[in-house]
Amino acid sequence: MRNRIDSDVVQPSARRARLTRRACEFGSPCRFSLQDEWDAHYRGGYIMAAPNHDEDLIRMSEIMAKLYFHLARALLDEFGPEGEVALREAIRAFGRDRGAALRDRHIARGIPINVKSLFEHYDLPGTESSRFRRTTIRLDADTRQSETYVCHFHEVWEALGGIEASRTLGQIYCNEFHQAMWGEYHPDIQVELPCLLTQGDSHCRFEVHRKNSRKAIPS
Repeated sequence: MRNRIDSDVVQPSARRARLTRRACEFGSPCRFSLQDEWDAHYRGGYIMAAPNHDEDLIRMSEIMAKLYFHLARALLDEFGPEGEVALREAIRAFGRDRGAALRDRHIARGIPINVKSLFEHYDLPGTESSRFRRTTIRLDADTRQSETYVCHFHEVWEALGGIEASRTLGQIYCNEFHQAMWGEYHPDIQVELPCLLTQGDSHCRFEVHRKNSRKAIPS
């Protein structure tokens, strides 16, 4: 539905500025992302309803969760323990690839390589609310402590395969991916996962720190 620009509709300059900020937050080249979206939603005095990016990102995460679930289950069902070994190595390779790419991107942009930068300038678009429901307890150059209460991957895995399949496949992914990616980003980074939704806990707890920099979670 289109609305002619008037006092009740966002003016083009404000709309453009908002789109610029969103495009830059996504980590995309702003001149392309902004122009594409602006061209699609602003025409000759009309502003078309903006897309709901959070919904799009949730849908994308659900698709990726389904892809992992079906590939992982097929490997385990068909090849048993050997399939699990292959699956774990594939997840680690995926993590290392993303970690190296993110590190190189940060170096190119002059962003310090540390724990805070890793999470403040991550490689996924959108907001925290579009991917997870979580609380960050501590975040500094050496440490990040957080708790995740809702994970779309976990919800999809449980819906597709039930609790048992979700726990089996989910724990493999969680235990392999995070250390691989974040450790590749910076070799001093260590990851501890004392609680996981995929092992039946009420939330996931991430304790990420550089070697010899572990801090107790505040009471």
